[in-house]
Amino acid sequence: MTRIDVERSHNLGREAAREKAEQLAERLARDFDVRYRWSGDTLEFKRSGADGRIEVGADRVRVELAGPVAVGHGRQHQTADRGGAGQEPQGLRRASGADAGG
Repeated sequence: MTRIDVERSHNLGREAAREKAEQLAERLARDFDVRYRWSGDTLEFKRSGADGRIEVGADRVRVELAGPVAVGHGRQHQTADRGGAGQEPQGLRRASGADAGG
């Protein structure tokens, strides 16, 4: 399993950075069946075989990903089975077409 950990500075402010992270999570949920939830200023996301988090700060964002790495245009590559390891965080949700900024 591959782990990716990236931290970057930004000048958006905490709220705008949270909005960007939410938009990304909604797109991942829609396109890749990812479930996600907020825990404070950390967005946690999960799908079968992969998980991660985005920690949003006032001037920094940190992204952590864990799972099999495969690059493709819209293709889902599943190469590892977690064998039920770990539990899905409570309160995760999927984006729906009805989500309209509310």
